[in-house]
Amino acid sequence: MDPQYLKRDELEYELSVRGITEFGAETLRSMRRLLKDKQKNEGFGKIACHNSFDPEIGKEIDICNKKVVDLERLLETFQGGAESEEAKYIFSVLQHLYGRLNRLHIDDDIEDAETWRDCKNNLLRQLESLETTMDRKCFSFRSFASSSQGRNNVYLEDNQDQSTMLPVSTSTVVIHQNRTPVSQWGITFDAKKTGLSVSAFLEKIETYRVARNVSEEELKNSIIDLLKGDALIWYTSIRSQVDSWHTFVNWFKEEYLPHDHHEKLWEMIRARNQNQNESIGTYFACMTNLFNRLGNPVSEQEKLYILKRNILPYYIHQLGSQGEINSVDELRKLCKKWEINREIASRPRSTLNANISALEPDLAGNPGPFNFINRNRTAVPVNSVTSNDKTCWNCNELGHRFQNCRKKRERKFCFRCGKAGVTRYTCSSCSKNAPVSRREGDPRPYLTVEIYGLTFVGLLDSGASRTVIGSSGWAKFQELKLDLKLEKNVSAITVANGSSCDVLGVVQLPIKLDNKIRLIKAVVVLGISDNIILGVDFWKDMNILPSLTNNSYTFDESPQINSM
Repeated sequence: MDPQYLKRDELEYELSVRGITEFGAETLRSMRRLLKDKQKNEGFGKIACHNSFDPEIGKEIDICNKKVVDLERLLETFQGGAESEEAKYIFSVLQHLYGRLNRLHIDDDIEDAETWRDCKNNLLRQLESLETTMDRKCFSFRSFASSSQGRNNVYLEDNQDQSTMLPVSTSTVVIHQNRTPVSQWGITFDAKKTGLSVSAFLEKIETYRVARNVSEEELKNSIIDLLKGDALIWYTSIRSQVDSWHTFVNWFKEEYLPHDHHEKLWEMIRARNQNQNESIGTYFACMTNLFNRLGNPVSEQEKLYILKRNILPYYIHQLGSQGEINSVDELRKLCKKWEINREIASRPRSTLNANISALEPDLAGNPGPFNFINRNRTAVPVNSVTSNDKTCWNCNELGHRFQNCRKKRERKFCFRCGKAGVTRYTCSSCSKNAPVSRREGDPRPYLTVEIYGLTFVGLLDSGASRTVIGSSGWAKFQELKLDLKLEKNVSAITVANGSSCDVLGVVQLPIKLDNKIRLIKAVVVLGISDNIILGVDFWKDMNILPSLTNNSYTFDESPQINSM
């Protein structure tokens, strides 16, 4: 990672993880020089992390996600070589993000730990995909430069910081590179440990071989650096018979690939759905690699059929208004456009501040509260806490956070934002109060939830013990052609007016409220016209406390007591 190509916020982060949190009026040049000095004393491949470093998981994931999106857009138009300024910037930010994500240790006791881990792992996979794409583009550029004829001037790279322009009359370009030995690639295969699969191992080696300009002969001579444990013992027994890298690959697959690998891989491909937090770029990259690992070519139409079926319901719904799609790349570009539109649409809208609004008050917009559901959430004040403030909310002293305070608890404050005189559950900024809506002429309360990317306005019914999907709600799922499994363990239910309604079945649905997702078994009743009725089981599983008098609800985060 070259500090020369990092932005201010990235430099501040890299210095803070090394124990430097006071920047003052430091210039970018001085910050880069300081980071370079720190890097000189760090071991190769080790991730620096000072004891005082205490990241906010959600904030870090959000920052990394935005930077990954920026890199994806930059890489789409990148056409240079590995020594171009743009390439050096991309590689530096990639290394910065790898370190940033690997410093996030998500313990089981953290709220939504599993969700955060999925987000982190998805981002790491995106980075790996970007790195592979970058290596491929740089290699393609180098190959193009090497085969170009009739050029009077080419760049010859030396070991200096600057490239030297020299006149060359021949068409051959000699590129001098500082080679990284195969033993330092950090790629190994151990048959007994869960890690890289056989296909992923060979694929990654080939990617590095091409990017590092290493010959297959050199790779064959370095096989012992790529194997561990029983795999290394196996190789030493056949080493004298391995006359080429190609021979080794064939024997290696024969030894370690399951006999039904091709069939099992097809099963995995057909069942590989796009994850909720997975970008289109990452999903298509993963699927392309899976298709490539089959060995035999897969037709474009077969790929399209699988991808159209397995992308998120949001994109499947959008495809309904499209004409014929003839290629995987065409489908990817369409989905990428919808992904960007969805991201833009989900960004919070802010009104102008009072000073600017006074300039043209008739066009400034109404800063008053909206009536739409989920529009009037209270945001956490920006000045309540910053990443560089090390002020204890308990004793008000600098240099540590309240979790590490050795003094007796002196006052009450919100554990999330530090606001005095309240707890996290009574804090107006952090208690997650959200509105419950009512319809004109209907006194009953309604709440907006999301299922498979679709928005539903559900009736909050304290008299219903189970969550119910009505005819209009079930029709929405049918339009998406989702493969929903119906359990037939309930035949009929009794509704509020005392009449009995036939039950189509019971289906398990991922219902999302705010950032919480819970799997809830809903009863499908076609004799009910409502989209969805949110029963008491939804209240309990979501752990919400509705306040129907105030038209709001809160998440009850107190310890749960299991009834006997």
